[in-house]
Amino acid sequence: MNVELKVLKALYNFAIKCKCARENPVSEVSFYRQIEKKPRFLQGKEIKELLDNSNGLYPVLYAFLKTGLRKSELINLKWKDIDFRRKYITVESKTRENPVINGLVVL
Repeated sequence: MNVELKVLKALYNFAIKCKCARENPVSEVSFYRQIEKKPRFLQGKEIKELLDNSNGLYPVLYAFLKTGLRKSELINLKWKDIDFRRKYITVESKTRENPVINGLVVL
C-alpha cells in the first residue's frame, strides 16, 4: 500500500510541476504504519534438514550459513579475498570483514 501511495504522491507532484494539476490530493494522506517483524533464524534441526536436502548446493548453503554473507557478496568472492591463515574473508568494496568459521575452511 505504501508503494502505491508513494507513486501517487510523486505523480501528482510531477503533474504540478508540469502545470497539469494545481494541487496534490494525496499530499496529506499518511503512510501505513508497518510493524517490523524480527528476523527469524533457522534452528539446528532446520539447518540440518536444509543441508541434507541441498542437492549439490551444500558448499554454497554452508558458506551462507557459516559466514552471514549476502548473496551478492558470496557470488563476487575471489580467492584473494580469503585469508586462510587469519581465517578471515574480506568483502570487496565493504569495510567489514567476516571471520571464517573453522568448519568452512574444511570445505
